Amino acid sequence: TMTAATAAMEKMNYISNNLANMNTVGFRAREVTFENVLTQSGLLGDSYVDLSDPELSKRDGGIVNDNVSTHLALRGDGFFAIESAEGEMVLTRSGNFQLNENGELVTPAGETVLGLNGPIVFLPEQREFTVTADGRIMDFLGSEMDQLMIMNGDGLTPLEGQRYRAEEMADAPEGSFEVIQGAIENSNVDAFQTMLALIQTSRAFEGLQKFMTNSKELDSSMINSVKRSG
Repeated sequence: TMTAATAAMEKMNYISNNLANMNTVGFRAREVTFENVLTQSGLLGDSYVDLSDPELSKRDGGIVNDNVSTHLALRGDGFFAIESAEGEMVLTRSGNFQLNENGELVTPAGETVLGLNGPIVFLPEQREFTVTADGRIMDFLGSEMDQLMIMNGDGLTPLEGQRYRAEEMADAPEGSFEVIQGAIENSNVDAFQTMLALIQTSRAFEGLQKFMTNSKELDSSMINSVKRSG
């Protein structure tokens, strides 16, 4: 029962974090479930309740069209690839990019967005551009300048700023994603389902607390009864 209460408390923390990021651009909900872990086989085997490893929700977030040419949203699979300040390739769904003074496409934190040719850079005469659904970047004459690096990742570890470190990466297959220019992808948290999960988990936690309190009182009563009879 103690492990179940602890697991319920941890699950509420995950749910609360999801709710707190309902309006965070590119946020991916982290979801966990209860697991019953058997520690000893047989009819009298012991077990305890634990949480599953958190998994990132693959639902698409809502699209917000703002007509800012450097803002990009993703539908379907994949993440944008960016180069962190430490030179590491990390992944994000937050496409609220901008151009810095050097013409580089960067995140709000200044990290460069990667294309197939490396960091994506625009010359002064290339500031008018379009991005196709498959991620190709075209200048105003219709010539291809570069192509966004859209990657899938396994073993994702959340980092600050809606970024993820992946144990393994691979190119997202053609046709498995769509890039939308002039828009950003909002959080993919389902507000109704998340609130429902919080209520259900909170009730379960309160029930477990009540059970433990009653069990403790019963144990004390039995001990006192034994002492009196002795």
